[in-house]
Amino acid sequence: MLKRVDAEEWVKFLDIVSEYSIFDSIEWVENIENTFQLQSIFYIFFQDNKPILGFICYVSGDWIKLPNHVFFSSLVFNKKHSENVISDNLTASIKELSSKYKVINFKLNPEIKDIRSFTWNQFNVIPRYTYWVDLLNTKYHERVYRVLKKEHMRNYTYYENKDNELNLDRQFDFVPKSEKSMNHFYTRKFIEKMIVLKKIIVFSAYENETLNASYVVIKDDLSKIAYGIMLYTVPEFAKTGVTSGLHDFVFNYMRDKGIQNFDLCGGNFQQISAFKRGFNPVLKLYFETTKDNRFGNGKIGELLVNTRNSIKKFTK
Repeated sequence: MLKRVDAEEWVKFLDIVSEYSIFDSIEWVENIENTFQLQSIFYIFFQDNKPILGFICYVSGDWIKLPNHVFFSSLVFNKKHSENVISDNLTASIKELSSKYKVINFKLNPEIKDIRSFTWNQFNVIPRYTYWVDLLNTKYHERVYRVLKKEHMRNYTYYENKDNELNLDRQFDFVPKSEKSMNHFYTRKFIEKMIVLKKIIVFSAYENETLNASYVVIKDDLSKIAYGIMLYTVPEFAKTGVTSGLHDFVFNYMRDKGIQNFDLCGGNFQQISAFKRGFNPVLKLYFETTKDNRFGNGKIGELLVNTRNSIKKFTK
C-alpha cells in the first residue's frame, strides 16, 4: 500500500534504511520546497506493515516536477527486502502515482539501474551520462599532469566559500539572457541557503586578487559523494589550465573530508565531456523518466504529447 506520510515518519523511515543521500534529507527537502515554491510530498510503500521503499515528490498542482535539472530525485529502497519485492512494489507505486498526477518527472541517480517499473507504466525513459571520479584512487590523463606541472600554475591560490557574492554573480551572469528564467533566480537562492548550512561549497581560484575560476559543489556526507554542479572560468583565463588546477584542489579537499566519489555532472555534451575525460573518470549511466497524461493515457495521448514536443522544439 502506498501511503502519504509526514516529515517525521519519513525521518523514521530513513533511520530504518540507513542508506540514503542528501537529496533525501529533510534539510534539502525543506529548502527545495521554500525556494522553488513547490510542495514536498513524502510517500512510503508498505507491505505487511513493513516499509519497502519511499520517495519524495515536488508537486505543483497535478504535476510532479524536477526543481532543477542537476538535482537527482529522492527514491530510497529498504535493501533488507529482495530485489523482486522492491521491483514489484515500485511498479505498483508508479502506477498509483500515474493515476494521481497529470505529469510526472523523475531523475534517477546512477545507482538505480532497474528502470522497468517506469517502462512498464508507459513512461518515456531517456538515458543520460555523467562521470564519476574515484577520489580514493585518482589517476589523471597525462595531459592533465602536464598542465598541473607548468610553472605559472604556482601563481594560483584556491579558496572555499570566499567572496560568494562575486562567485555567484559570475556563475549566473554567464547564462545567456535567452536561457535565463525564474529557475535561475530560485537556484541561486537555494545555493545561498545550502552554503549557510555547509552543504554546498563555492570553490574559487585566484591569481593575486583576480578571480579566474569558480566551482559550485554539493558535499554529500551521507553517501560520501560530491557533485560539481556549476563551473565557471573567466573567459580570458580559459586556456591557462586554471580549471584543471581547481579540479585537482577540490578533489584533494573532498577526499580529506571523507568524500569518496566526485560526480562531475556532465557527460552528455561532447565538448564538455572531452575536458572531463582528462580526470580519468568512470562513465555512469542514469535515467530521466517522464509521463505526460494531459492528453490521455492511451496511444493517442502519447502521440499528441510527442507532436506537441516536436512543434515546441522546431519553433525554438
